[in-house]
Amino acid sequence: MQQEQVLGELHWYINQQPSPADAGTAMETLEYLEACNLLFERGFLSHDRVRSTSAEVLQNINNGFSYFTNWLDSLLTKNPKFAHTSNTQRTFLSWQTWDLLRIDVYSFRAICEWFFKTYPTYFVSPLRLSGSAVESLFSQYKHAAGEKLDAVNYTTARAACLVRQSVAVHHSGKGYCDEALHTTEIPLKKTKYNKQHTSK
Repeated sequence: MQQEQVLGELHWYINQQPSPADAGTAMETLEYLEACNLLFERGFLSHDRVRSTSAEVLQNINNGFSYFTNWLDSLLTKNPKFAHTSNTQRTFLSWQTWDLLRIDVYSFRAICEWFFKTYPTYFVSPLRLSGSAVESLFSQYKHAAGEKLDAVNYTTARAACLVRQSVAVHHSGKGYCDEALHTTEIPLKKTKYNKQHTSK
């Protein structure tokens, strides 16, 4: 991702005298890369230990994520009907990237909040958290899209997985009744119905 050296070079380039002609666009690029740096190098990929919900790593993730939420808010302020989930829009992150970024941020926050309530004397190491949950989720989306997930069918695949999750899982509070069942999906086949008549 975004290394400190790259950010330093951009910062030096923007602050040259006289100011370069593309200083404005270079500054926008720098702000974007700094947000990514906060989210990843100093956030999810950090070697620092998280010991509370006020830890620096979590603050970095929040600050990096706020860049993207503010960006989307500014677009919606200019045009309330801005369709950020459209596969043809080019002024914001792609729908898949935005959706998975939100899943990462909200999930990591939730894990930390639960963990420190349950185990207040322990710590979380962000770099050691497995990404298998997000990979599994993306695999389900891909499966729902017939193994051909792209910007066009992403919304449909996502909706199919959400519906399947809502319909398949029922929280009864009775132990085994809440366990997820991993069953093989057998496609339904249409068969001809023959009505048999019996003679008296």
